[in-house]
Amino acid sequence: MGLLIVASFAYGVWKSWTTGELAMIRSSLQAVGELQDDVFGGETRTLQCVMGENEHAFEIKTLGDVLNVFMYDDGGGTLYLQSSKEHGVRIEFTLNSEHGDDFMTFRTIKGEETVEERTVNLDKEGPSGTIQYLKTTFGDLRANSGTWWNNEESAA
Repeated sequence: MGLLIVASFAYGVWKSWTTGELAMIRSSLQAVGELQDDVFGGETRTLQCVMGENEHAFEIKTLGDVLNVFMYDDGGGTLYLQSSKEHGVRIEFTLNSEHGDDFMTFRTIKGEETVEERTVNLDKEGPSGTIQYLKTTFGDLRANSGTWWNNEESAA
């Protein structure tokens, strides 16, 4: 009987760790460690972001810096990853609420072509969904063209 109680308790803890609130906490803690990952090979770059009618300049070095851009405004905007703006690589992002959950939708665009689109449920995935999107996006750009931020024509 005691073994059954221990097994039930262990199963409950495991289930919480993998799918419940403990999973969200674990995912958030893992994401915090990734926030310091370099985006531009150790360089700091000034990127332009248009939010509504306003253009802002942001100093970007790490994934955390990019995440701060997305959280800067409630609605969304366009973060230009290259100086050629509309002709280069950019990330369009929007924040929406639906059924009590907040969603961030990202579109990676090169010129007129949508390279990737992803919607992250911020309430269920926490910061890890956004960080995974960023790691994939910047990793793909690096894999396709090395120091893509120095090469305006070959990114993505």
